Amino acid sequence: MAENFLSKRTEWGKTLGTLLLFVVFSIIFIYFFIRSGKLAVSVDSGFHFSRAEEIYQNLKDKQLFTFIATHAFHGSGAGSFLFYPTVFLYPWAILRLFVEPVAAFYLWYGGMLFLTLCCAYYAMRRFAGDRLRAILFALFYTIGAYHLYLGIMNYVLGEFIAYTFLPLVFCGFYEVFFGDEKHWPVLAVGMTLIFYSHILSTVITVGTLAILFIVTLCFKKITRNRWSALVKACLLTLALSAWQLLPFLTDHTKELADPPFGFWFLCSMQEIWARSLENIANNHGIGFALILAALFGWYFVKNAPKERYVYLLGIVFLILATDLVPYGLLNEIKSLAFLQTIQFPYRFLAYASLFLAATLSLIFSEMLTHFKGRQKYFLCGLIIIFGLGSYFSSVLPALQRVKNQDPAAILAPPTDKLQISEDGKLLTKENYANFFKYVITYGETDYFPKVAFSYNKILEHPKAQGIILQKAYIDGRPQNVQTKALANAKKYYLTLGKAAKVDLPFVVYARTKVTVDGKEVPFKVSSRGTAVLTLPKGKSVVTLRYAPPKIYYVLWGLAVISWLSLLVIFLKNKLKSCSTI
Repeated sequence: MAENFLSKRTEWGKTLGTLLLFVVFSIIFIYFFIRSGKLAVSVDSGFHFSRAEEIYQNLKDKQLFTFIATHAFHGSGAGSFLFYPTVFLYPWAILRLFVEPVAAFYLWYGGMLFLTLCCAYYAMRRFAGDRLRAILFALFYTIGAYHLYLGIMNYVLGEFIAYTFLPLVFCGFYEVFFGDEKHWPVLAVGMTLIFYSHILSTVITVGTLAILFIVTLCFKKITRNRWSALVKACLLTLALSAWQLLPFLTDHTKELADPPFGFWFLCSMQEIWARSLENIANNHGIGFALILAALFGWYFVKNAPKERYVYLLGIVFLILATDLVPYGLLNEIKSLAFLQTIQFPYRFLAYASLFLAATLSLIFSEMLTHFKGRQKYFLCGLIIIFGLGSYFSSVLPALQRVKNQDPAAILAPPTDKLQISEDGKLLTKENYANFFKYVITYGETDYFPKVAFSYNKILEHPKAQGIILQKAYIDGRPQNVQTKALANAKKYYLTLGKAAKVDLPFVVYARTKVTVDGKEVPFKVSSRGTAVLTLPKGKSVVTLRYAPPKIYYVLWGLAVISWLSLLVIFLKNKLKSCSTI
């Protein structure tokens, strides 16, 4: 019993030590960025920064839920919050309540890197059982060049967040079909967290799992217990995610525009290799260390079937990211049009990074077996130093941007109401608010009605411009109107010399409600997808708001109860294991 207690105590100590190591890694990752006090904007940063800003403004008003934009996105009422996950933006918005905005972002970014390290570590510990290998896998998966491109280089934050949980999904799949099926909740938790992060990553991951499932059925007999585990994982995922799925069923009408689909920004295998060897954070490479794993991994997996399949998946996803796949031809095949939801095949680099990082950790693990004692830990330390050096090599361009001392690089207020900010312009705590006065290149009109959807051509779309400029029309004549932004609602103050038809610049969704002087009234939808109603002579206060159905809160409550139940079960099992000492 005493030996068992000491063993447990040692295990807890090692786990705590690993977490502290990951905290140190995360601090190192963000130290020079947060010290700079600056953020460099990019074409993709506006969308996600604006979403976090809206959540922050609503939290200040003590409103937990955010459905539409009334502060950010020029107060247009844009409903991207309904259809684009926001769960992991809340920690960022909460940090903004306590620290200045630039520091809030970097602290959130460091927190996400820490969470990535933890998820990757857990997954590899379950898969291989080797602590040192799990640490090295977590490090090199986290610092993958594509991951850093998504995060600190170009702020593709939805996909960046989803990257965090990929190890959990594939670990859960492995447990259900090949490992201990009692750990089926890992699959449900992983899939739910990706769904909370990025819809397209969810679609790609589900498609990948479906293919792996079919291949598994061809070569392995699935026992009744494993079928049961799969069904329970699916049901739990539904219970945890139904609240986020509901707006697609209640509000995503045929009148709304979706981001366009297709295959764009293709790259060759030669470019993947070249950009990877450069080891710069980019969307056409996976970094120096991972490309070496792709090149030499075959030698280390040849006698280990389980590892061989992992390596093979890494190579397959690396190929899928290139034009070796005839994506141009797939564009012409109507029956395969659903594949165009991928949009950018380089997204497969996230999955290639996952599996090749697993192979790289195997290579390092094999190297470490030839050493013992201090020599082993010394070599492990050298590998970690190599990893940290690789990280700074990858993010060097991002660091150089924020180190720019040119005063002209600081983002000034726009001189035109439809001006788009330049890439690389710098934000500080003093000028942070300037960013939200600019038009967002990608995402400003996402999930607008089709008649006002401009994609990235806002300057060529009069209807989109009118909404962004907050132009109201009174009997067809444009007029500026006094407004007040509220959480998920906006007030318009009008004074009319006579009764008139008023078109307010607020995007309408299926659950939009309109009140005049506190009384709900019917309204129509204009040719630009905004609210139109007839108002009497005199002063009127018109409030437009989004009101979700009550079932939304019921499903959200179900998710909260399910998460709490998982936590209770987890703690109960831990206490049970302690009581057996």
